[in-house]
Amino acid sequence: MGQPELPQREQFQYILKFHPWTAEAVHVQAFHRSRALSPTASLAGRLRTHPFPIQAAALATDKPLEVANTSTAPCPDLTREEELVKSYLQRAVDGSLPSIHGLRLVQRFARETPEIFSSAALALLQSNEYSPELRFVIVKLLQQPDLMQRLTNPERMEKYSSIRLFKLLKQHDRGLDVRLAQCLPSRYETANAELTLPACDRALDVLDQASEGRRIVPILGHLVDHPAPSLSAKATLVIGKRVKSVAWTKRLLISGDRNPRDRANAIEALWGMNTREALHLFWEHARDHNNRVAGNAVMGLHIMGEATAKPNVERMAQRTEPAFRWTAAWLMEKMQREEHIEQLKRMIKDADPGVRRSALRALVTFHQQQLRTQAEADRIRVMQAATEAHRKEIEEEAIEAAKSQPGELKDSTALLVAPDFNLRLDGRSFTFRKG
Repeated sequence: MGQPELPQREQFQYILKFHPWTAEAVHVQAFHRSRALSPTASLAGRLRTHPFPIQAAALATDKPLEVANTSTAPCPDLTREEELVKSYLQRAVDGSLPSIHGLRLVQRFARETPEIFSSAALALLQSNEYSPELRFVIVKLLQQPDLMQRLTNPERMEKYSSIRLFKLLKQHDRGLDVRLAQCLPSRYETANAELTLPACDRALDVLDQASEGRRIVPILGHLVDHPAPSLSAKATLVIGKRVKSVAWTKRLLISGDRNPRDRANAIEALWGMNTREALHLFWEHARDHNNRVAGNAVMGLHIMGEATAKPNVERMAQRTEPAFRWTAAWLMEKMQREEHIEQLKRMIKDADPGVRRSALRALVTFHQQQLRTQAEADRIRVMQAATEAHRKEIEEEAIEAAKSQPGELKDSTALLVAPDFNLRLDGRSFTFRKG
């Protein structure tokens, strides 16, 4: 997909606005003021002899800007102005402009058109691998007041893109997770003007993956009681993973007004705990009346290595409720046991379409895992064969050298024929040692 084609006058206005420090821009302004010529005519005339530090020929002939890097192709979500700014930012970081001009260009974009700059900078970070040249763009992006809204907008950015960009930005601002947490509804209000409810859900997904430690717990602790079910469920998971307390989870589970997603996430937050209290809690809720809660409890038993996880899965697969059967298929997919393959093949013929989809997805995951395991085994076998061949080659060369110079290499020959001979390869060199 090519660059957006812009009218010559609009391109000239951008050049004049964001390159006023260049002598050429000043000269063009004075030229068309004194001659009373149109900006387009003045620009076209001056560019023939005094080109700008960007592609002057393309501008003078109304051609679109050419971007050398194919990774900066126009994003369908960007407007024409945002796409043009992104192309300028790309030139500022890839060395197409002098360094001082590139820095000033980024500064003026961030100061004079912050909304366009934020969208263009985020698109630039999405389409480029991190490099030191991007640091100045990141610093200016972190100063934008609407950054949190753009990062958590599910209509403009996918979930995993939001998480990846947030982690990248957090490397330059260690307090970014606290800044995002403070944008969520506070303790004394159920809604916040800074983020919409879908954006709050996305913010909790980002914080769950990108925030470390417990420092966001005091800021978000009240959200477990939020009236929005999706927000309270995700807050329960985020807080529970960081608290890791069986007592806290029990208090949440015994509340009669909790929705099933809250209870299921409270159980999931304890995955990985290997204590007697956690084990008893998993046992107790493995037969819960809700399929999500029961499934997460059985998964907790499996992670702890309990043998009771397998019969619980098989029992769930025989339940009459479809929700428990597709939960059983999900558990079989996560547990990755060969004995479950036949059961999954039978579940493909289930009367419920949700059960059939879960069983098919589990079988596909099994097949992909087998392919990865086989590929890894083949790679190890090839490496071992190559190492053994290299060892034999070096051993033969050493023996031939010992035969040709027996006096000098007598000790090395003895090591070569010794039963406790060990060879360590280190690049092109090799050493012999005993024991």
